[in-house]
Amino acid sequence: MNLNLLSKTFLKLSKVYAVHSIPGRLRVKIPGLEYAKGIVTNEEAQNLFQQYRLKGVDTLEVNFLTSNALITYNENVTSKEQILKFLNDLRVNAFELLKNQGKLNNESITKIFNALKEEGYVFEKI
Repeated sequence: MNLNLLSKTFLKLSKVYAVHSIPGRLRVKIPGLEYAKGIVTNEEAQNLFQQYRLKGVDTLEVNFLTSNALITYNENVTSKEQILKFLNDLRVNAFELLKNQGKLNNESITKIFNALKEEGYVFEKI
């Protein structure tokens, strides 16, 4: 099977989407997140969130079992659409890096977020 076709299919099927939202609160489904349970801990996810928090996002609660994340945000600073676009851009960048390097580490995560900064995303440290 063509690797490019397989990659495009995976990216299409793994798209992050809103499960439920009200202004300032967004629950998203992150397909495949359940497989990260043994690789990434809740503490590591929170540390990453604190280091690279999208401007306007207040909190992030990740549930590896259900592949959901609950995000609260300041609707005067960001929006549901901007958060979903960011999460999907993050997913694509991480997938490309994994495809090319086979693993993620601190250096590769920094590369991902630097690329996202170049695309115009603004991050705040907590």
